[in-house]
Amino acid sequence: MESIWIPVAKSLPEHRKLIRLAEILDDSAGTPPELHRSSMLTTMSNLIHLWLWSLENAPDGCLSTLTARTIAHAARFEGDPDVFLGGLIDSGFVDRHGDELNLHDWPEYGGKLHIARLKERDRWRERNSAGVPLELHENSTAKSKSKSKRESTSGSTSTSSGGNACMPVSEEEKPAKPDRKAEVAALFAYYKEKIQPAARLCPSEKIANRLKKFSDEELRKAIDHFAADTWWMENNASRGGEWFFHSDARIEQLLLLDPNARRNGNGNGRTNKIGPEDDLSRFDRYGSYPKA
Repeated sequence: MESIWIPVAKSLPEHRKLIRLAEILDDSAGTPPELHRSSMLTTMSNLIHLWLWSLENAPDGCLSTLTARTIAHAARFEGDPDVFLGGLIDSGFVDRHGDELNLHDWPEYGGKLHIARLKERDRWRERNSAGVPLELHENSTAKSKSKSKRESTSGSTSTSSGGNACMPVSEEEKPAKPDRKAEVAALFAYYKEKIQPAARLCPSEKIANRLKKFSDEELRKAIDHFAADTWWMENNASRGGEWFFHSDARIEQLLLLDPNARRNGNGNGRTNKIGPEDDLSRFDRYGSYPKA
């Protein structure tokens, strides 16, 4: 069986965004101050339930086609759905861009499962020439991954009384190959030309690590998609190369981005209506989700 999970930062229980969301919900429900701590735990539970529900039901993190009632139901929130959705936006757990609603920074966290599934499905379509059902292929792939994991950790040792196994160096921590310096420099120059001419710090290692998953042409395509999209340029061009090349998930998101669709709809090819929520509280984009 596939293991489905989502990372949650240990700082979440006391994070300012969670506190803000709990305050909004408490004010609406008239919760006494002495019960605020208990309501914080309930709010965190609502939030995690929403994230877990989205893994299967909104894998791309887009909530635009959902009603406030559906979102509240997914989070197991029993109060006013409009207040809950407004609180998610005001606290920064949901991003609102016009008619588009998205879980904040979803591609960096829960969206990784969605991207992995898309890649696995593409690999199956490319390799399957014998008519093997997708379900059998996925089961075989899962068993193979489990076997590889056991083999890779069989030689590891434990430390003192904590019993923590020595883990192999992650892909992100491996040093960049020196023969890619010219390619990295060319990509950074292209980024400066298309997105941020004032950028000075070249994230060489991150670019080199992105080249392990994507070709030079794909990274340039991601840069082109970003540069052609007005919203991305206005809101994220100033974040610099370190942010742009931060992860494989971010590059995947930009490769899937259709700048033309945003001009005619909401950027993901959907036509959405928010209805009564149009006059919700202001959107304040601060922190990050769920690791803020």
